Amino acid sequence: MSLNLDPRQRAMLLEMGVRVWQPKNACSPRNLNPSTGTVLADARLPDSSVVPALKNMNEIRLMDWPAIRGSISVCQACAMGQGRTQSIAADEALLGSAQLMVVGDLPDENEERYGEPFAGPAGVLLDNMLSSMGLNRKSREDPSKFVYTSLAIKCRPGLICVPAENDVKTCSNYLNREIELVQPKVIVTMGSIAAQSLLSQSYPDTVGKPVGKLRGQVYKCGSVPVVVTYPLEYLLRTPLAKARAWEDLCLAWSVIT
Repeated sequence: MSLNLDPRQRAMLLEMGVRVWQPKNACSPRNLNPSTGTVLADARLPDSSVVPALKNMNEIRLMDWPAIRGSISVCQACAMGQGRTQSIAADEALLGSAQLMVVGDLPDENEERYGEPFAGPAGVLLDNMLSSMGLNRKSREDPSKFVYTSLAIKCRPGLICVPAENDVKTCSNYLNREIELVQPKVIVTMGSIAAQSLLSQSYPDTVGKPVGKLRGQVYKCGSVPVVVTYPLEYLLRTPLAKARAWEDLCLAWSVIT
């Protein structure tokens, strides 16, 4: 059963912390003024005059780290950038090569609030899993143990919706450049959107398949091995799946060692 709610009603439910399920491609404003039903302007959006707009997505292939961060901060190349409060990019202190790279789907409330991948309870869970393997994503003190983290989609849009195939493909230009700069020996995707972003071209039969059907084997993104596992939010809701995710991380690390 679906709820036939207007934007104002949905905004009021969101303010009360009540989430309403919506089908794919349906969107609901999260930054509406409950009194008027109009979308609120966000003063935290970057000034687009600071970074030149992209003329062609191929320009990303030549970008260095500062250029990538600047371009992501003002990017409006797909619908996911509309109405966001801020984009998500790696901490400047953590930029560089890594043995292992972990890619999530798209930002949630915590990630958008803190402006970094895997924040909040999901990040705590990831840190615990990595720590159990002697790895970390917070320090580059030991490069052999450092894990670089990123997201397939860099923005949480003002209209919360499932990213369209074109949105995923557009944002993958940034992710592919990150991979070139990080030069990981293996990548772990946590979620179906992250998996689609890296596997859809080489493995078209994987598109639309649930993570449970994709995990347990090693794929390739270019020359880099890729292992698919569950999103952290799912693991928080389904503790029994943590053992399978642990197996996937061990599989990925075995590719290196």
